Amino acid sequence: DTTAIDAAMRGDECPDLGEPNFDDAPPVEDADAIKPRRLNNGQPIHEVSHLLDETLGQRTREGKARIFRQNGRLVHIVGKAGKDTAGISTVTHSSFPVLVSPFAIFFEEKDTKHGTKIVDLPACTQEFAKRFLSDAQKGQSTIPELTGICTMPTIRPDGSIVEQAGYDEASGLYLILDQKFPPVPESPSREDARKALERLFFPISQFPFKDPASKAAYLSMLFNAVGRRAMRAAPAGLIDAPTMGTGKSLLTWIIGYLATGKSVQSMTFPYSQNEQKKAIFAALLAGIAVLAFDNIDVPVKGAALCTAITEEVYSDRILGVSETDSAPCGAIVVLNDNEVSVEADMCTRVIPCTLDAGVEDPHLRQFDLDVKEYVAEHRPRMVVDILTVIRAYQVSGERIP
Repeated sequence: DTTAIDAAMRGDECPDLGEPNFDDAPPVEDADAIKPRRLNNGQPIHEVSHLLDETLGQRTREGKARIFRQNGRLVHIVGKAGKDTAGISTVTHSSFPVLVSPFAIFFEEKDTKHGTKIVDLPACTQEFAKRFLSDAQKGQSTIPELTGICTMPTIRPDGSIVEQAGYDEASGLYLILDQKFPPVPESPSREDARKALERLFFPISQFPFKDPASKAAYLSMLFNAVGRRAMRAAPAGLIDAPTMGTGKSLLTWIIGYLATGKSVQSMTFPYSQNEQKKAIFAALLAGIAVLAFDNIDVPVKGAALCTAITEEVYSDRILGVSETDSAPCGAIVVLNDNEVSVEADMCTRVIPCTLDAGVEDPHLRQFDLDVKEYVAEHRPRMVVDILTVIRAYQVSGERIP
């Protein structure tokens, strides 16, 4: 979903990734199992806030809510398995009452001539919503921290595998799985890794990589697509060629599809530093997994791009208000065009992969394999093959000098 990014490129205020509704809060199949907590609106606001925080933290860990903290802001996950691409949206004081309504009922005690009457409120007050969000921003919350969304099994920083759908406390990742993935071998051998690599090379075997280094560079991009969340930072992938029609966009599509299970739309590379900042920050706030840039008519450089590649957290001013916000730098960055020029600090932040078909009209070539169809069908196997190679290296005890 590039709505937020497109708005940022135009200089508009970044829109929410989806209007909050009851579907966004608990999964439909769990709605009947949720018993809302009753909260007395007449109690001190800090006591009610603490009780609700306790409830939301518990429900999120149980998988019944999808409300998290992320770098000082409260967020919720929009999108579901098998539907639209999942994303992250900031919880605002206006969306907060709707999002928490399945988990809490606010009531007031009113004195009448017949005694005390309990009156349920339609929602919490705006004053309470603002106070709750302010406390969450200050870190006064038990709601779990979200580092990102994953639509496939992946690897934790300690080398262990995350393959269960839902929130993973150890990594802070939320897995949304809409496909069935084979299990990742616990102790794969060198032979297992070799066979996995052979399968990974098959769909890209007909691409005209200029040399073995370029082929290895592209393989590293596929590994980044699966294991990026386990790394503090990862270099950008640069897919270059002397002419159009060589296969750059298709190789970029494979990376995006492997990472998300959806077709990722490429963005035109921003011409100015200001546009670059807005586009990248909007994408990171929205939890976009892949930043794919094409139509690169200017040298690739920029402080914002360098930060998104090398830092763990990106901070900037929020459009339209005098406040700053932060988001994890967990996206994969891929650049592709013909004869791309890389300058300044970006020279040490890219892994180049060059294609060269060696013919005048490379777009006229014909191939036996429909690459998109193959990758879409075999994505679960490809993801597990990548994790198998990583696990085989870990259990072997070998280390690169």
